[in-house]
Amino acid sequence: WQNVPDFMREGPFRALLVAGPAYKTKDFWVEIMGGGFVDTGGQFDPVVNVRSVVKVGRFSMFNEGLYATKAKTLLIDPNLMFQVRGPLWLGIESDILFKEGRDSLGAGLRVAIKFSPKATVAVGYQVREGPDVLRLYLPLTFQF
Repeated sequence: WQNVPDFMREGPFRALLVAGPAYKTKDFWVEIMGGGFVDTGGQFDPVVNVRSVVKVGRFSMFNEGLYATKAKTLLIDPNLMFQVRGPLWLGIESDILFKEGRDSLGAGLRVAIKFSPKATVAVGYQVREGPDVLRLYLPLTFQF
């Protein structure tokens, strides 16, 4: 995975780079990854990242847990989507962040269009304790 968490943030540009093994079945997958946040200022914060998806009928639940070791930050990220019709999915997304003295919670709506099993576009908006968050997701899957 490669993820750009916040390209509008002040300071050095930062990205999340993680990799690891995955176990997949038709309606379930889980992956356990290691890597880190890397920024253009030369900083590296090692992370452990676990992600999973469970599908039941027209529902899809994505879960993520990420621990950044230097920042001592734990992110728990449960998200539930429902297939409305054809490629249109609606759901909720949330971030539960535990960081020394700065815990925060965010929740909001997500709209996704699945063009194929390997290409999706989604927009999510979260109301947060602090600045609200607007996200654009462009997940693509490549298999080798």
